Amino acid sequence: MLKDRQGYANVSLNYLILLLYERSPRVSFSGYSIPHPSDNRVNIRVQTTGDPAREVLTDACQDLMLMCQHVRSTFDKAVSDFKISKAGKDKMDVE
Repeated sequence: MLKDRQGYANVSLNYLILLLYERSPRVSFSGYSIPHPSDNRVNIRVQTTGDPAREVLTDACQDLMLMCQHVRSTFDKAVSDFKISKAGKDKMDVE
């Protein structure tokens, strides 16, 4: 059970469940439920094919974190490249 969840975390949680179930041969079922919209809790269920559920969930969380870091670094690089190209175009416009 996760406590003090935040709304935007649901998207990550959905993807985490997808990572667990769709991509892991160690998982036979995964899902989550929110007991009540005003309750800051999320119940997660992971049924594995033999490995400890905590280990599988931890691995999926680490994979999700790596993906988020990759997306962030790719985005930051694209913004930086855009600013550099825009600065180059501004110099050309002045001349």
